[in-house]
Amino acid sequence: MIAQKNFPARALLIAGVSVVLLTSIVAQQAVIGFGRAAQVAGRLKNQRGAIFPGAKVTATDEGRVFTQSPNADLWVGSWSCSPVPPLTQAPPLPPGMKPPEGDSLFTIPPPVANATVRMIVRGTAGGDKVRIRVSNFYAKTPLQIGAAHIALREAGSGIKSGTDRALTFSGQPSIAVSPGAIALSDPVALSIPPNTDIAVSLFFPEAAPEKRTVHFNAVEDSYTVPGDATGQARLESARSAKWAYFLVGLDVSGAANRGTIVAIGDSITDGGSLRWPALLAARLLTQKNYGVLNQGIAGNRILGQGEDDFSSIFGVNALARLERDVFGQPNVKYLILYEGINDIGLPGAFGAPSPPVTPAQVIAGMRQVIARAREHGLVIYGATLAPFEGTVLPGYYTPEKEVTRQAVNQWIRSAREFDGYFDFDEALQDPAHPARLKPEYDSGDHLHPNDSGEKAMSEAIDLSRFK
Repeated sequence: MIAQKNFPARALLIAGVSVVLLTSIVAQQAVIGFGRAAQVAGRLKNQRGAIFPGAKVTATDEGRVFTQSPNADLWVGSWSCSPVPPLTQAPPLPPGMKPPEGDSLFTIPPPVANATVRMIVRGTAGGDKVRIRVSNFYAKTPLQIGAAHIALREAGSGIKSGTDRALTFSGQPSIAVSPGAIALSDPVALSIPPNTDIAVSLFFPEAAPEKRTVHFNAVEDSYTVPGDATGQARLESARSAKWAYFLVGLDVSGAANRGTIVAIGDSITDGGSLRWPALLAARLLTQKNYGVLNQGIAGNRILGQGEDDFSSIFGVNALARLERDVFGQPNVKYLILYEGINDIGLPGAFGAPSPPVTPAQVIAGMRQVIARAREHGLVIYGATLAPFEGTVLPGYYTPEKEVTRQAVNQWIRSAREFDGYFDFDEALQDPAHPARLKPEYDSGDHLHPNDSGEKAMSEAIDLSRFK
């Protein structure tokens, strides 16, 4: 278990999050979408200078067409995190509970103004060119980035000699990222081995937008110092934390990478190099080259989300973030869905008066993820939900909820609607008590696996499923 995560404290703070159920209008929306796409395509075919299959290029048009090699830059995702907003005020605490100590998901991240943040991320895929993704997803004002550097990490905040590279955005050393937008840096040459720690340093010359785009615990470390220190070999007297500020992705190209695998999930998935997606990437290195992206968000659900300041830190529901977190990533070939336990466990937890979710509702949500993945040509694998009997979180487990978990797992195993599945339930359960986690895999709250449990999850994945 990662020391920075206090799972019992985290879950005790989730009270009051409501479940928002899916409606049945998706099929109608799909029909409308295809009709509009056809109309737009028809209009575009008549525009001079645009090229479409079957259209003739005239001599006049040839001077307006610039041919790009489709394989000149085959980018794959090497690291990512899913954007979430931070708390802007201290969360309400259940009676008798003490505030968490140090940095955590439930603390307000320190502000950054006239400061450099060096974030250490574990890249999964290697390459000889690299670019970063910076997001201002939640803000209503532009994000100013005054400078950016990338290098291989030596130790702590230090970088390896000869690897520091200055990054530009559209040819410029700085950029103002529009509200809600993502900015890609220009590619830079840097030899990056797979499964390597990479230092990304961003200088924020002025106060960041009030609604920051952050993620806790997706980085190995982060270091903050005053001023522009992006090119320094080591950051002295830095404040160390686990916050990623505005950095949401790192892509590589130039190696024999086959594509990107995206894992979308909740707190059991969310995290850095000791979580099962990163461990899967390390296993894949022995056979084939894939980037593996961790798009887990603690407290996340397939179907619902809370709308208040506190609940928003658990992200938008999985169905609402597919475009951003999966389909918007480079060269995605496979999607692994491991969500659903919060949909089952949260309703009625901590005395919250919300109705239980049925197996049919969870399955309907999973079917929508499957349909969306197939629409984008992805292979999608499911994963059975791990045991959670005995969890310390009040009301999160009930015998009725266990029936729902078992029904969902039975559907995953037998319905054959996914392209396959990985049996995390079987990998983590106690043979003597299958509704509970195996003691050696239990983080202590009887819901979240520890580091050994995460390793067991990664080893339950059949590598031959990735071609």
